[in-house]
Amino acid sequence: SGINAEYGHYYITNNLRKHKMKLGYWKIRGLAEAMRMLLTYAEADYEDVVYECGDAPDYDRSCWTDVKFTLGFEFPNLPYLEDGDMKLTQTIPIMHYISNKYGLTPKDFKVHAQCDMLDHVAMDLTAMGARLFYSSKETFEAGREGLIKNAQVIINQFDTFLGS
Repeated sequence: SGINAEYGHYYITNNLRKHKMKLGYWKIRGLAEAMRMLLTYAEADYEDVVYECGDAPDYDRSCWTDVKFTLGFEFPNLPYLEDGDMKLTQTIPIMHYISNKYGLTPKDFKVHAQCDMLDHVAMDLTAMGARLFYSSKETFEAGREGLIKNAQVIINQFDTFLGS
């Protein structure tokens, strides 16, 4: 556990040790790029662990699959963040962890909840695009206009919300 008790006081053990965080992801910007930006903005000391599959059509994911279950994560996946004994996977929890650790979150709980909502809407938008971007050329061409139309609706909602 990342929390120890001593003489009735609790403290986070990660804050007591100097170590370099590790952020693991594929050799693409993808889901980890916002994390890299947050870590850079916070001037965090971190190692960008990159897993490279090679070029199409001969992708080889063994660089990740060979180590995936040996790193001690409860739910092994990419992206991951290792911060001392804290090990996280999944995009939003990692973003929240970094934001909270470096004091980048709103103090007002209502504003914080709205930021959480925006996180999830942004992930929906990302997923909408990813499904199409990683499909066949034919599927991409057939779905491109619909994606643009649907994405524009969400982007307009962001604009309205953030402009208010």
